[in-house]
Amino acid sequence: MIKPLSNSARALVIAVAVCAVFLVPILTGLSPSFFDALERKTRDLRFQLRGPAPSSGDVVIVAIDDRSIEALGRWPWPRFVMAELVHTLASGGPAAIGIDLLFSEPEANPELAKVRDLMAAYQGLGLLTDDMRSQAFFEEMVEALETADNDDYLAAVLHRAGNVVLPMAFVAGAPPAGSPDPLFLEKGALPGAAAQTAAAGPPDFDRILLPIPQLGEAARRLGFVNVFPDPDGAVRRIRTVIPYRGKPFAALSVQLARAGSRQGDDSTLPAVFHLNYYGAHGAVPTYSIVDVLTGAVPADTFEGKRVLIGGAAVGLGDHYPAPFASYFWGVEIHATAIDNLLTGQYLRRPEWLGYVDASILLIL
Repeated sequence: MIKPLSNSARALVIAVAVCAVFLVPILTGLSPSFFDALERKTRDLRFQLRGPAPSSGDVVIVAIDDRSIEALGRWPWPRFVMAELVHTLASGGPAAIGIDLLFSEPEANPELAKVRDLMAAYQGLGLLTDDMRSQAFFEEMVEALETADNDDYLAAVLHRAGNVVLPMAFVAGAPPAGSPDPLFLEKGALPGAAAQTAAAGPPDFDRILLPIPQLGEAARRLGFVNVFPDPDGAVRRIRTVIPYRGKPFAALSVQLARAGSRQGDDSTLPAVFHLNYYGAHGAVPTYSIVDVLTGAVPADTFEGKRVLIGGAAVGLGDHYPAPFASYFWGVEIHATAIDNLLTGQYLRRPEWLGYVDASILLIL
């Protein structure tokens, strides 16, 4: 006759079985979704227990905030405003300027369209002749066209600054037929990161949203602004490279961080890293665009710094849950990533930590 197990023995058997269920996947390198979710939530809690931490101060945000929109008018602003902002920032000698705004379409500019229509009509009616007065009037229209073309104006400012990184975005879907990639796309490539591309793995996209040609050609570099939120919507990890047609392309944060660095440094770049958030809004120094344009914040405030321009106004969207706030602006996430890369303070999970987790579970 088999003697029934005592309550304590039965509890021990159940405990061992439960431990085995959880330990086997951990020790064999598998990662059940339960543990992924648990790790994400406990990491957020650990941030809150740690509290705010200082950023390096070498990365700053110039924000399109509610106060700037109230002062400068409804968003989107004419691109000459962005041109004036870049010109002002560049005069202060920053290490690099990044813009977290896609310029994938020409500016909708009614004034520019009117001038072009007027020039076409003037020529179509045969009014452009060898007469000096006719030539002088046409030249005035050409000057008006150049003044009204904000895209060309912004391109000229980017070219003069010489250190501006513009964004691009990988999107799903096939590219339009008969549209080869422009030569300036190479400004987004990161040749030294082939190993990181392999480590990062998919996704491999088929289409890119790029700046319009005159802006793409005037930029110093390009960087993608795609982020890949976790299932709960929060952004905790940053991909540094994305493969596209057999080449690695760099994130905007990588391009800003490597500005002025040696090209050989790309070999130490992690394929993916976990963000080390510094705190709530303002943890990365943030200035309002209107204060920069009016001179309330002197341009030399930005000397030697990486400056990132982006949206931080209620109606602009582009925000995600974060450990220290119910939402974080996309520009704050990119700025945190830049600072993490510059200082090497991004989060790392050692391989041996899995065995520690397993031991704790076994003890429990």
